[in-house]
Amino acid sequence: MQETEISPTSTAEQKRTLRVLVVDDTRANRMVLVAFLRRMGHIPLEAENGGVGVEIFAREQPDVVLMDVMMPVMDGLEATRRIKNLCTDRWVPVIFLSALGADNDVVAGLEAGGDDYLVKPVNFTIMTAKLRAIERTIELRERGDAARRRVEAISNTVLDAIITIDRVGTIQTCNRAATRIFGYLPDAMLGKNVRMLMPDTEAGRHDSNIRRFLETRVARKVGTVRELTGRRADGQQFPIEVALNEMVLDGEPHFVGTIRDISARKQAEDELRRQAERLQRFHDAQQEETRLARDIMERQTHQPSLNDPKVQYALQAAEHFSGDVVACARSSSGRLYAMLADATGHGLSAAISVLPVLAVFYGMTRRGLPMTQILSEMNKKLRVTLPVGRFVALSLLCVDEQERCADIWLGGMPDLLWLDRAGSGMQRFKSTHLPLGITDWDESEGQPLRFEWKEPGLFALYSDGVVESADPRGSMFGEASLISILRAAPRNERIAAVAGAIASHLEGYPAQDDQSLLVVECD
Repeated sequence: MQETEISPTSTAEQKRTLRVLVVDDTRANRMVLVAFLRRMGHIPLEAENGGVGVEIFAREQPDVVLMDVMMPVMDGLEATRRIKNLCTDRWVPVIFLSALGADNDVVAGLEAGGDDYLVKPVNFTIMTAKLRAIERTIELRERGDAARRRVEAISNTVLDAIITIDRVGTIQTCNRAATRIFGYLPDAMLGKNVRMLMPDTEAGRHDSNIRRFLETRVARKVGTVRELTGRRADGQQFPIEVALNEMVLDGEPHFVGTIRDISARKQAEDELRRQAERLQRFHDAQQEETRLARDIMERQTHQPSLNDPKVQYALQAAEHFSGDVVACARSSSGRLYAMLADATGHGLSAAISVLPVLAVFYGMTRRGLPMTQILSEMNKKLRVTLPVGRFVALSLLCVDEQERCADIWLGGMPDLLWLDRAGSGMQRFKSTHLPLGITDWDESEGQPLRFEWKEPGLFALYSDGVVESADPRGSMFGEASLISILRAAPRNERIAAVAGAIASHLEGYPAQDDQSLLVVECD
């Protein structure tokens, strides 16, 4: 080893303290270098040959290595190769210090992994400058590593997979979500072609799509979000949403893909579609049921007897048929029977519920049977045919114009009104009975109330859908409005006047219940 001299160096405060491993088989050389390093404020570590140097490096993880070339046990070239193999995730510069200064010696050192090569005797002024340059380089690298770790940390917190590939599709980086979504370990993805994450049908088009973009710069796929199919490590295919963008690194095109597993979203969409289909089928069935109910009721209610000159009626069904029905018939003796019924439920079930009542009404009124007997038979039929919880509310009127009297029975219906034509008299008849079909009862339950009049007037039977018709603000039409219109309207226009007033009150808002009104004129 040639004699060396330590040149004067600045003792100015250093920005960074380095841990420097000195590997040299000559103790004197190590002592000189150790003294020099301490003067610079660094921490020296010593090794007498390459083998010991590798052991100390693995144990102590120094920042810099000063390596002699010619040493026993293990020379500096082999030691450097092994040290570089140990540097998996950080950069540790190795500076060769050797008396061998031929070009081939320098080349051999650099090819072994050395980062610099100084020929002995060492110029410590140059050594000082190199170590300070190394300090700055390490600082910059650490800043870069810190920035990279921050980016990786952010990337790894993202729920979507982020994968970068080069121009030929080789995977360069992937975040934690990518490994979770596709089921691969990072090492199984890095360096592989991204086609591994696609089914064969899409993998074949991927390379040609990238090649076409690089040749034409027409971004048909790049810069867009598309729904594709991914393939997991176990071969399972699943729906993904991919956003692909280009970036340039070191002058070369790279691509960043953000991939979202949309399996849950697709399952939700499928479930929503199935529910929509079920709802549509249910709606169609309801519409058909409503149509059938209307058809049944029209056939039963549109009887010639409703054309009686003493009778006016309106049966305005709501959007969803609710089971109101009106009926009118004369007995052989001329008495006029009028009925307004409201069955529980909606649609077909309501229509079916009221059919037994209509059958009994038309069958028994034409024979002029007493109201008590008619009501008893209606209740008996409903008790047999209707399930528990189903019933029919009813207003029944029997008018004898010759005797100027009427029998009245109400079960669960709004008040029945008598309005005289003079406009000064009104009589209200309230419901005092349960609706039909709830309990068994004898004929005493069907005893009507007798009413006699002296001046001409009218009876008004109506369902709750008339007075409870509500506008968009929730304000109801009300009984007072009904009475006022019935009194004011001409005899043959009463029904039309009420219907027009209700329509105006609703302001286009759909009725929520059937609106049934039956007017019987009495002279």
